[in-house]
Amino acid sequence: MNDGEKSTAYEGWAIVDLFGHVKLAGKVSEAQQYGTTMLRIDVPSVDGSAAFTKFVGGSAIYSLVPTTQEIAEGVIRRARPVPVNPFEIQLAPRLGAVQEGEEVDGGGGLGGEFEVGIDNDDRDQS
Repeated sequence: MNDGEKSTAYEGWAIVDLFGHVKLAGKVSEAQQYGTTMLRIDVPSVDGSAAFTKFVGGSAIYSLVPTTQEIAEGVIRRARPVPVNPFEIQLAPRLGAVQEGEEVDGGGGLGGEFEVGIDNDDRDQS
């Protein structure tokens, strides 16, 4: 979109299906972020759930259905979207840098402990 051109993107309440089997509902608008045009989804608080905003790139959108606020809030009640998946929060501390030779508890059903190391002698030399 060039400067001075008005966007024709839909703005209002919508149900948005994203790749990865994610369904969100809220107020949508177009937003310029990080040098590109993105979809901004403002998910309201419904029945005590957390309100949040999510920005998604166009290629992540499977479908967008314009709707009413009442219907969008009904979708939120059923889908119960969260700003961050609890699994990601629990995993985050484990994603820190691991030093060579340090043992890492596999946990989570991964089958034991792992040792981190780089052995240049084992590389394919061909």
